[in-house]
Amino acid sequence: MGSMNLSSRGFTPAPLRIECAPGVWADVAAGPATTVVEDYLEAEFEDLIRSGWPSAPAGPPFGTHSAEAPRPPLASAADSPPAAPEVPEGLLAQLDQLEAVTERITSADLSGLPGSLAAEVSQRVRRATDQLAAQRLVLIGQIEAEGSWRADTMHSFSSWLASRERLSKALAQRTVGAARALREHLPATAAAACAGEITAEHVSIMVKATGTETLREKLAGPVASDTAAGPVCTGEQMLLGNAG
Repeated sequence: MGSMNLSSRGFTPAPLRIECAPGVWADVAAGPATTVVEDYLEAEFEDLIRSGWPSAPAGPPFGTHSAEAPRPPLASAADSPPAAPEVPEGLLAQLDQLEAVTERITSADLSGLPGSLAAEVSQRVRRATDQLAAQRLVLIGQIEAEGSWRADTMHSFSSWLASRERLSKALAQRTVGAARALREHLPATAAAACAGEITAEHVSIMVKATGTETLREKLAGPVASDTAAGPVCTGEQMLLGNAG
């Protein structure tokens, strides 16, 4: 990935070069480290919103979770372990129903649907699968943290997941990395994705934004915002606010 010169954004020509993400180098003006990092990240967040941030999915605006399915708060690594949530009533029976409905939908011949109806079905299937994918990442993060997988004597959690879910080693490693990022650094992203307020693509972008300690601190730290997240929020919430 190439170098990013911030002088085009109105910054002073930069004698100092820093690596702000793996393979991403920025030329920045000399000055206090916090100012340098904040200027860089502000510019990068702006670019993310303007060019790399997908359009918001159909559904409720960011921050409005369904009252029918409240979700327990996701703890960060620095928090004390939360009390174990109650198992939702009928969870396994609901999964049986989900699998039966999925089988009916995927076995039907939908090739003759009018384009407008096919577009609606596609959108609703995408939204449902994105929500389920986000919930799966939350579950995978919980499995790793809980630790009972070690009883299977696997040398790593990603190896356990690859064996358990018949994944390639590379895919298992990427999945575990995303699950860790959501659990440890992106609680608001996990909640918004499970509620259908953002897409799987949003989640992928946010996970990439946890690539360095500097970026993680920026995501967790307070920032001024004119988004739906409020006038003062975390960097993570500010980015999610732009999705609504």
